[in-house]
Amino acid sequence: MKFLVTGGAGFVGSYLVESLLDRGSEVRVLDRVIGELETLKGHPKLEIVTGDSQDREMVNSAMKGVDVVYHLAWSFPSRPADAFKIDVGGYINVLEAASASHVKHFLFLSSSVVYGEPACRPIDESHPHLTEKSRDPLHALTKATVHKLSSLYYTLYKLPYTIFIFWWGYGNKHIPGRTLRELIDSALKGEAIKAPEKASGSVAYLGDIAKAFEIATLNEKAYGQEFNLSSFQIKWRDLIELIVKLADSPSKVEIVPDERWDGHGFLTGLWEISTKKAEEILGYRSNPEKAREVFTQALKLDIAVRKKL
Repeated sequence: MKFLVTGGAGFVGSYLVESLLDRGSEVRVLDRVIGELETLKGHPKLEIVTGDSQDREMVNSAMKGVDVVYHLAWSFPSRPADAFKIDVGGYINVLEAASASHVKHFLFLSSSVVYGEPACRPIDESHPHLTEKSRDPLHALTKATVHKLSSLYYTLYKLPYTIFIFWWGYGNKHIPGRTLRELIDSALKGEAIKAPEKASGSVAYLGDIAKAFEIATLNEKAYGQEFNLSSFQIKWRDLIELIVKLADSPSKVEIVPDERWDGHGFLTGLWEISTKKAEEILGYRSNPEKAREVFTQALKLDIAVRKKL
């Protein structure tokens, strides 16, 4: 079976590519850079196509002979015109090419930003897309738009799709995010750090995300469905205290009631993501204890990297 992974050289995409190769699959990657795939160059079952999903001819060419598409390419432009031209336009190009090539399954990794802000706990897939209330309304709107487009192509052209939604992902060696970097830097400087009292989020280990893609691929139960993914829940105050401990920092952590929190928007809200649907339909299971261990080890590595800067 042959896979096309758009954005396959990125943080999440490269993990999925490596997972597919480990299972013996043929993989073609379409990305603007080689990025995280540098160590996999020369693999006999990996083809890297340097290009952009905005280039319709390039996408059509990359789609030839492909059975399944994992779409992860996303650019996050700051202006609406650019966001719809680049991200939504690129998404349509991939959908069009997949439909024309009679691809068997189209899978997309989305973000909980589409939910806007938590209106209930836990957040399941029926949660409304409150895009205008999101901390990043443009990102939320474009993601919500491509959700609708996926459903439209399934209805009109019988292109089976599956969408996965997660809040914050991390790998074995790295936890991405500007907010985390800033917290680590503050701890290394010994600065006082404020933390919201109750705000929390559901983090997703890339190993669990890869497993979800694996069990959903060509699974008819997954067609036309959206699934939340998560590995475990963590409070920001607990994460900040863990950073201070691992960094051996003298920083004092001040706990602030959530209603008085005026810090970074990413540290706001109770993002408790329900994975019940994925568990019941796909048999998705995470191992929270293992996921926490991997998270802690990755955090140690990130702290070590920041220390050297």
